Amino acid sequence: MVDAPPATCERAAMPGDLAVTEVMFQAPEDTRWIELRNASTCRVDIAHVAVISRRLTPGGADDTGIVVPITHIVDPGERVVFSQHPSFPVVDDLVADTTALGWMFTPEVVFVQRDTVQFQQLLMPENFATTTRYARALPEVTCANVDPNDAETWPLSQVAVSPNTVDPGQTGTPGEPNDTHCP
Repeated sequence: MVDAPPATCERAAMPGDLAVTEVMFQAPEDTRWIELRNASTCRVDIAHVAVISRRLTPGGADDTGIVVPITHIVDPGERVVFSQHPSFPVVDDLVADTTALGWMFTPEVVFVQRDTVQFQQLLMPENFATTTRYARALPEVTCANVDPNDAETWPLSQVAVSPNTVDPGQTGTPGEPNDTHCP
């Protein structure tokens, strides 16, 4: 958890509170993840927040995802990781429910929402498969040429995942501050 001033409020997550900060889709299925960060100054409950992956198919859109089924409070600055890998700092109560992370195929768009209220729409790179085993990570500072809603503009992580017990050479910092800088 990141040191932050004490939160003065606690509420259900709202648009603007959560931001996708790191994604790893091109890796063995049980080592994929998506990381959300509480960007607000309040403690937020992520119950009923959904992370939805969409790819376009000849028959239309193929949506799959996971919904947080329980109350889970996220402190300001704290990161929440959704993954099947038990060594990653995932939300303990969600580990059993992340079998739906088979949805973590290479999507065109990732949505974060509650019911019909969209919190974020993240565009994914077309060439993500060429960066196999490299996480895309939003820099910790604002960069003029990095769009928080377009992962194509995000730099590739260069730090080996720790613990890296499943896929040696995989990069990323799930649950930790990102190692990337402005390009």
